[in-house]
Order: sequence, then structure tokens, then C-alpha cells
Amino acid sequence: MTSTSDLTSARVALLDEWVDSFNSRDLERHLALLTEDFSYRLPRFAVTGQGLDEHRKTLDGFIAAVPDRTITLIRTIVADDEAAVIYRYAGTSAGLIPDLPPAGEWFLLEVCAILRFRDDQISDQIDYC
Repeated sequence: MTSTSDLTSARVALLDEWVDSFNSRDLERHLALLTEDFSYRLPRFAVTGQGLDEHRKTLDGFIAAVPDRTITLIRTIVADDEAAVIYRYAGTSAGLIPDLPPAGEWFLLEVCAILRFRDDQISDQIDYC
């Protein structure tokens, strides 16, 4: 049986890999951390998606809109199969998303993400910014 501290450590390590794969632009590695039926929501920009194919399209859109984007973890709270993560999303806007600055302008968003885990992968993510 896995102890609570071992499970928490494994979840934190998964989140570290999630950030690293995103920042290194390794889309395949990033998607491998997610379940096949992964669900993503970003209410501020009316983004929703179900499954890896849809999420790949969402990520491709983010990459085009903010080519130099990075995320930096600020705080992580893990409890059982859920986590609350506060992170900073920063980069230079390509001007493709109406609520972001015009093309060429740098921006920073503070995001609170609620994530759920299943079978050592991330199964659900909702981002509030």
C-alpha cells in the first residue's frame, strides 16, 4: 500500500514534469502525462476540451498565440487525487487572442489550476486566471 506521503511526493513529481515538459515545448512528453480522456477548461477564454486530440489542438493554439510562453509554479497543494496549483504564465503575445495584449507585447497571468489525478496521470484541469 502506498503511503500518503509517497502519493503526495509522486503527485508533486508529476506536476514538476508537467511544468518542465510544457516549458521545454515537448508536446509528446506533456501529453503522455495526461489520461486519454483528459478534460481541460479555461473559462476566461471560453476554452473547453475533452481527450488528447482536442487538447493537442488547444496547446497548438496556445503555442501559436504565445510562442515564448513559460509557466512558473508558485504554490502546489496536493490532497489525495487532486491538486491546487498557482502558477505564472508569461510570454510575448502574438496578438491572436483578443483578451491578451497586442502582438509583440509581453504579459503575465497568474493562474490557479485545479487538477485531478487518475492512474498516475492528470485526468482533469481547470484554469482560473
